[in-house]
Amino acid sequence: MALNEKRTRLWHAFHSLDDSLTGSVPKSQLKVLTHNIASILGLQNDGSGLNEYMSTPTLTLNEYLYYMQVEVFDCIKENDTFGSNDRLDKIDKEDRNKIDIDKVDDVCWMICKRKYLNRENRIILDEDVLKLWKIFNFLAETDEEGKVLLPVVMDSQEVACLGEKYTQIIGRPWKTKEFDSVADEINTFYFQQMLNFLETWCSLGLSGLDVGLAIKELYEEIICDVIKKGFLTKKGQAFANWKDRWFVLLPTVLSYYVSSDLKECKGEIKLDSFSKVEPISNKSLAKANRFVVKGVDRSIEISAPDIRTKNAWIRAIESAIAYCSQTGSYQKAAFKQRKQARDALRNELQKQEKKKHEEEENVKREREDLQRRLTEKESRLKEVNEMGEKKRLILEEKLKEGEDRRKREEEKLNEHQRQLEQEKLARAEAELRFEEEARLREAEQQRLRELEDLQKQLEERLEAESRAKRDEEIVRTLQSRLLEEEFQKREMLENIQVAIEESLASERQKRENLGKYIHQSVFLWS
Repeated sequence: MALNEKRTRLWHAFHSLDDSLTGSVPKSQLKVLTHNIASILGLQNDGSGLNEYMSTPTLTLNEYLYYMQVEVFDCIKENDTFGSNDRLDKIDKEDRNKIDIDKVDDVCWMICKRKYLNRENRIILDEDVLKLWKIFNFLAETDEEGKVLLPVVMDSQEVACLGEKYTQIIGRPWKTKEFDSVADEINTFYFQQMLNFLETWCSLGLSGLDVGLAIKELYEEIICDVIKKGFLTKKGQAFANWKDRWFVLLPTVLSYYVSSDLKECKGEIKLDSFSKVEPISNKSLAKANRFVVKGVDRSIEISAPDIRTKNAWIRAIESAIAYCSQTGSYQKAAFKQRKQARDALRNELQKQEKKKHEEEENVKREREDLQRRLTEKESRLKEVNEMGEKKRLILEEKLKEGEDRRKREEEKLNEHQRQLEQEKLARAEAELRFEEEARLREAEQQRLRELEDLQKQLEERLEAESRAKRDEEIVRTLQSRLLEEEFQKREMLENIQVAIEESLASERQKRENLGKYIHQSVFLWS
């Protein structure tokens, strides 16, 4: 008897006994649980072995699960549970395991029901809460190997699938957007959360009887493995008469009854992988919307009330035939397929998120590199300005020395020679200053071109950033904080650009003042 299918039930019972929420339960309480489970399974185990198992007065869940596997479930023999009943002796291993699970369900539910049934504004009846509890355990989240995860929870998408089926049965619309907003906050649901969701979100205004009928349909579909059911008209075998029958489709058999209460079964068609279901063309005098089911030992002809129902039944029977070659529960296989698709989608989303994060990191690195290069440009510009200031001071010093020299020469030479010498010196100095000014203008123009190129690059980067931000805003609205940082950095770049332009304007003003000074000096010397 495998422990995996019992883990969910034992988890519920264990946590119902863990009133202090410490993660451990006294052995005295676990003895009672162990004795009840062993007794209902036909074993002699009063739980006294717990006293010798571990030295602590309490046990954790994993410790108790290991004890139950070794001391209880591994001790079960096929004949011990079923005795000599001929009918039960023919039950296969899977059916026996299901009976064992039902027995464990009964014991664990007796312990944990006081926790789940004690709630306010109850709509769902107690017996229907038990059915939902079994559905919850059946659809509980598992790992890749099919092992039930602890704590026992249902994935939010699985809860959505269950809720959508439930609302369809009771004839209400499924509110996808409202549930998605809840699923964004709750990725997995505990049983109490799922129960509260079905009771408060989906069942308000309904009577307990109506809710019970809907839960019964869910239970039959998921737990009893009913693929489809409903009234159809069947053609008789001996006589060509047509009678209404209630059909129930299971993975390997199609049964039909007198009515939906399932009290009188009129026959069944066994299905295997070689079975077929085929539509029959309508004839003027024959029943409409007919199809034939060819089973293992016989075939039957069926008529549906409309073409939509006919196609739905054909698809359902085809899916049952396709599943005949497999073992285990049809609904469990469907659950595994949904989980695989869900995990594949989430893995793909994680890859996309990782790729997006890497792209954001690349943009951030490019932005930091651009900022570094801009800082280097500013540093070089500052060095150039400092060198220009030094050259200006040196030139002023040289001009002062030349003026002193000219004054000494004026004392030695006569007035005419002094005037000629001053004119030559003034012309030479003017040419030197003009050349220096031309060189400075060329350097200034070069710097302006570099700054314009840098400005163009910055604009292109800012435009790329803007496009990236728009894309990010569409993909994820929660990144507003990053967008604000981007806008602040762009404003900082614009401030830097304005500062550079102001620096250039100041430098240009200084050059103009220097030119005026030189012009005035030449005029005075002349």
